[in-house]
Amino acid sequence: MLLEEIKAIGEHGLARAILLCPPLDLLELIKTDAQSEDDRDNDRANFGPSELHDVLKAAAMGVGVPLQFVLPATYDHRLASKQTTATGKPRTQQDEATKAWNLHTALYYKAGGFPWSLVRDPHALDSCFIGISFYFENSGDLATSIAQVFDERGEGIIVRGGPAKLSKGDRRPYLGAADAEKLLLDALKRYRSAHHNLPARVVIHKSSQFRTEEIEGLQRAANTERITDLELVALGPSRTRVSARKHAPLRGTHIVLDGRHQVLYTSGSVPFYELYPGPYVPQPLGIALQQSEQSAEQHAREILALTKLNWNNSRLDGREPITMRAARSIGTILRHVPDEGTVGARYAFHM
Repeated sequence: MLLEEIKAIGEHGLARAILLCPPLDLLELIKTDAQSEDDRDNDRANFGPSELHDVLKAAAMGVGVPLQFVLPATYDHRLASKQTTATGKPRTQQDEATKAWNLHTALYYKAGGFPWSLVRDPHALDSCFIGISFYFENSGDLATSIAQVFDERGEGIIVRGGPAKLSKGDRRPYLGAADAEKLLLDALKRYRSAHHNLPARVVIHKSSQFRTEEIEGLQRAANTERITDLELVALGPSRTRVSARKHAPLRGTHIVLDGRHQVLYTSGSVPFYELYPGPYVPQPLGIALQQSEQSAEQHAREILALTKLNWNNSRLDGREPITMRAARSIGTILRHVPDEGTVGARYAFHM
């Protein structure tokens, strides 16, 4: 029923974004289904508001208009307790100003605008930033690769790759050489289609170390497209921390451990706030330069800037760069898109 209404709006060709506001009755019905005896052992047992969000976004990809979910308590704070009862999941409510900022910033981006962009050095090479990540299909046993390509304005392009492999030691998924090559070629093809040119420099972020076969495949793709600089950066939590007695380290604190490894506090005390806007001791981001032409400081500056390109959050101190942050929201939606289904190219369809 919801999908038919979405299609009807999309056919008019006037909407830039569609707001979907599920009523409390629908949320209550989903919760009731999830708890019923008949559904306990089938796929509906885990269905809920989050699943509705993911399934509908996947099904509506072909409409060509991004969706924005708005829960009842977002537009009427008096419904917060009823929403908790309906969903069975309490949600911390933000203040009205923060809600308005987050909602309208997301809508502006989904409608084709760019709230802000990276400050670019006019002497630097044109660059694009790619995040490679993995998700599991609904079967639960097939790792699949995706790439999120972000330009310096923050426009995101989504590319779905082929099956990944699982290493026997740590069970981390990785790409074979041919699949890595194809993924980057497809990503650059999408980039060229959107921008009518290719960047001189490509920076790839990954949440684990690049394996030899991945590097070989990515380099072949870069050579095919005559990319001047291909830089490979592994990102993940770091155990190295700065000891601070009174205050958390400043956001942006950068420590070079050696020629390859460094740590960066993407979360920390912010002078503008005059405090650390977080409940826990911040954990820095570990950075490993596996293939790089630029300096460690340049990569740290870019990663810190990319943490500010999350259009779903008004806070300018995101812990992860958007190249990695996007992976979570994309994977939960793409697993509902069949192999022959339409995958929205813009990141706006997935956020």
